[in-house]
Amino acid sequence: MTTPSALHSKKTFKWGTPRWVIQISKILLDNQIHLDPASSPEFNQLVQALVFYTEQDNGLIQEWGGNVFLNPPGGLVNEFWQKLVTNIRSGQVEKAIWVGFSVEQLCTLADFTEYPLDYSTVILRKRLTFNTEDLTIGSSPSHGNYITGLNVDKDLFKKLFDRFGRVIHGVLALRNSKNQV
Repeated sequence: MTTPSALHSKKTFKWGTPRWVIQISKILLDNQIHLDPASSPEFNQLVQALVFYTEQDNGLIQEWGGNVFLNPPGGLVNEFWQKLVTNIRSGQVEKAIWVGFSVEQLCTLADFTEYPLDYSTVILRKRLTFNTEDLTIGSSPSHGNYITGLNVDKDLFKKLFDRFGRVIHGVLALRNSKNQV
């Protein structure tokens, strides 16, 4: 028995976030993405982060700060989640958007102290259509996707994502909104 590939194409593991998700993310990140720690020059044409790290830069060993947009690379989801949460807790990262390639990632991240569903998360009704490296619309994975907002305005998150899926506000989203009052 062979293990099925977690990728939706064996040609590449590089899949860029759809333009509409980036546009909504920018609004939630005060119209400024300071860092995309797992990107490429091609994908940054859409994300337009002030700073981005490529695979060669290894975003896991770089400094993070400001507002972060993150579509983590396959195989390093746990490591990128841990780095993001550590930087959120320390205050180095103010706000972040995490694009979950698969709902199955939620199973992988379930044992972490802080979990995507502890924040504002949308479980999307339809699978995302990711971009290829030449920025054309690629294919959809065979599994559902989710998007998590860390330290973002929970009401604005709901307003912007509610039409695309089920929005859930976890304990940290609720706690952060009380601290902002």
